[in-house]
Parts: sequence; structure tokens; C-alpha cells
Amino acid sequence: MRLLNKALLVVGLIAPETLFAYSANKVWLDDLDNGNFRVRVQYTVPALKEFREAQAIYKSKREAEVFYWHLIRGGEFATGGPAKLWFLPPKSEPNPW
Repeated sequence: MRLLNKALLVVGLIAPETLFAYSANKVWLDDLDNGNFRVRVQYTVPALKEFREAQAIYKSKREAEVFYWHLIRGGEFATGGPAKLWFLPPKSEPNPW
């Protein structure tokens, strides 16, 4: 057990994004007007118990579908995953206030 804890600690220090992966609650594949494809992901932050959203934009429909089906089948994603994935900042106040 101690060896496993030490291994997780080393992995967490070397590559922290692999330990903080998220699972998608909802996934959308959108066709944008400029010919790109967007994969939108709604996920839950367990520590905060709130929904957040992330998105990835692809020029190739095939790449977008690969990532989309990866998430649909239960795959996880992280900031170190696809290079084009970014997390939208959470809203701090309602929009109209």
C-alpha cells in the first residue's frame, strides 16, 4: 500500500493533469458557420458540486467525432488532453444582474 501511495505521489508531481481528469455529464457536437466543429462538454466539479463547461474546436470533422465518441463512451478528459480543449471560466454573478 505504501508503494502505491508513493507511486501516486510521484505521478501527481510529474504530471498533475493526469490525476485531475473529469468525466462528461453531457456532450454536444456542433457544426460552426466557419467550417469548424465544436465539441462542448458539461462536467461536474466534485469538490464544488457544480456544473461547468469546456469546449474543443476542430477543423477536421473526423478528429471532432473521435473526441466526441471518446467522451460518449465514458472516456475522461483533462487540461493535458487534446491541445485545443479549454475550460470556460465559471460565472461569478448572474447575467443580467
